[in-house]
Amino acid sequence: MAQFYKVDNRLLNEEEYNEHCVGLWAVCLFFVTAIYCGYQLHGVIPHEWMKELRFATLIILSVIAGGLAARFAGFIRGACFVGLALMVLYAVGTWVWSIV
Repeated sequence: MAQFYKVDNRLLNEEEYNEHCVGLWAVCLFFVTAIYCGYQLHGVIPHEWMKELRFATLIILSVIAGGLAARFAGFIRGACFVGLALMVLYAVGTWVWSIV
């Protein structure tokens, strides 16, 4: 039997729901990466440059970094889940090790 997920006013099958989740990850990763990249680049870009050139460089590089993160959202999502599972496994293992 097929499983359906309710998102807003739509019923999505499993494949559509997975695409929806990856899309949400892509949007969030785009904004987080672009903001973080802009914050880090602000201290690296020379202040001797014209203000417009610094601004354009900062925005263009931040959008490129955010776009790359959004492009690989599926991979990053999977890596986060694997990392979370490994952390839980490590915590359980250390807890069992301390008891024994």
